[in-house]
Amino acid sequence: MNIFNSLSYRDIIKKIILERKKIDSSYNFQNLAKAIRVQKTYLSNCLKGKADLNFDQLYMVCEFLKLNSDQSHYLELLLNYERSGLKDRKDKLLSMIKSMQAKYEKTDQYISAKKMTVDTEEIYHYYLDPINQIVHVSLAIERYRKNIQLLAKDINVPVFRIMNSITTLEKLGIISKEGKEIKVIQDGLHLPSDSPIYKTWRNELKNLSMQKLRNLKAESSYSFAVVFAATEDTRKFIQGKFFEFLKEIEPAAQKAESENAYFMNFDLFPWMEN
Repeated sequence: MNIFNSLSYRDIIKKIILERKKIDSSYNFQNLAKAIRVQKTYLSNCLKGKADLNFDQLYMVCEFLKLNSDQSHYLELLLNYERSGLKDRKDKLLSMIKSMQAKYEKTDQYISAKKMTVDTEEIYHYYLDPINQIVHVSLAIERYRKNIQLLAKDINVPVFRIMNSITTLEKLGIISKEGKEIKVIQDGLHLPSDSPIYKTWRNELKNLSMQKLRNLKAESSYSFAVVFAATEDTRKFIQGKFFEFLKEIEPAAQKAESENAYFMNFDLFPWMEN
């Protein structure tokens, strides 16, 4: 559950308890009340907005729920924000809350893929030609490691482009090459969204993927698009669900046999902003 979409510490506690209870019945409001040393009726009043937890009680809630340090800190900020009567302080607290929300709206908080850590010039070489990534992923497939001509044929690019990508990957230490034998050293690389080349990379990869999509048979791909009216909270909810989806599918993708290279894309944005 992505708790960073909510501005209510009460809602977060209730949702976590109800979600955990489906898996472990010991997570319930009676046991939570016992853990924080209050009557269940008092806890109920707190969660209904008729009273507030104090900071020691919130600490014990976080311990009971086994929240990590960021999650615990976020709940503390929400409690501080709710209890403060000073506008200046509330403004500062809200700024800190939004900063944490922004941090957890980034994909790299939800996947185990490694951030690209090489210097700027090398990042440009890898990311600004999307063929490099396609070749990188494809080299996890044995038949392509053994037959570069087959790879060139199957992704419909000249052999020299494949060889250029292999040279780039070798320079970056992503693959090693001894004679005709190629070994993938690094996989699952991820470009953070705050990278100065992120938008350019995203557009180049998306353009290439759309070209590929137009040439595929309908049964070989799946696409979905929709325009809808909603609220900012709804957008955050949908994005949070997508992050949960990423966490769920990443292990399956990591364990899968390498038979083909696939492309997946997710866009969610407001039309009424420039």
